Amino acid sequence: MRGARETSQAYRQYVRTAPQQKVTQEVAREAADSIGDYITKAQKHMAWMRKQAQAGNDKETLTSLDAIDKNLADAKKHHGSLCEYCEKETVDAKDSMQCCQEIDAALAKAISEHDKLMKRL
Repeated sequence: MRGARETSQAYRQYVRTAPQQKVTQEVAREAADSIGDYITKAQKHMAWMRKQAQAGNDKETLTSLDAIDKNLADAKKHHGSLCEYCEKETVDAKDSMQCCQEIDAALAKAISEHDKLMKRL
């Protein structure tokens, strides 16, 4: 999750500093691909954690995982929007940055909940 968030933040920084906010399609796609990969890996890990919690009948962990999964799903949804912008011939800097801000916000919530869960476990 942190890798996705860091990549999202790095992309936003790139867009802010790009000359006349012209974003190359290649850079945007690379960032979007990386963010998507990290989100997918996080979702797989949470699914594994869910199986362990279900096996141990750990309701508190399952509740935390529900919150994490919801936020990861939100991040994935905004990632889909980012991918749509990346497919356009001219990547819209403002809109793609907005997608990254929404991804970042969802990941921040997921990371916060995950940190609380790890402290409890």
